[in-house]
Amino acid sequence: AVTKAPAKQAPVKTAVAVAPTKKAAPAKKAAPIKRAGVIVIPDRGKYHTPECRYVRTAEDAVELSKATATRQGYEACGVCAP
Repeated sequence: AVTKAPAKQAPVKTAVAVAPTKKAAPAKKAAPIKRAGVIVIPDRGKYHTPECRYVRTAEDAVELSKATATRQGYEACGVCAP
């Protein structure tokens, strides 16, 4: 008679209690700094963003708040749309 070797049994896995962990709050990104100012060139009647092609080379450009520029009668540039 032939005897068989006992079959190997897989190890028994036991559950381990793990305390729930708190997820770290996502890091808040710093808000981009917004420039409240617009650029006006006296005697032209429009206000622009600092990047506007109409003010890049203007030597007499002045920075004002958008509200001040509007109060002084300046209108928004149609190209840069500040």
